[in-house]
Amino acid sequence: MAICQTDPGGRKPISKLNQDLLFEIFYINAASEPPKELEFGPDAAAMNPLVITRRTSHVCRDRNTIILRSPSIWARCFNLDALSQRKVTC
Repeated sequence: MAICQTDPGGRKPISKLNQDLLFEIFYINAASEPPKELEFGPDAAAMNPLVITRRTSHVCRDRNTIILRSPSIWARCFNLDALSQRKVTC
């Protein structure tokens, strides 16, 4: 059965997954690093964990609710080491 097809009850297969499992999937996905070959290519921005998480939250209300209520998912989207400001000595 294709992912987009519905079962006889009208539900898509992904709709059968419980929220805990979906949370784990989104949590893992939020920390995914783009493949090295795409790091500086034209698709690099689309592979950013923040972009992926934001787009995932726009798929449907259920996904939106899970992701928006999970600050730990959003926290994984940011590389805090990249934000550190080191004092430059001349």
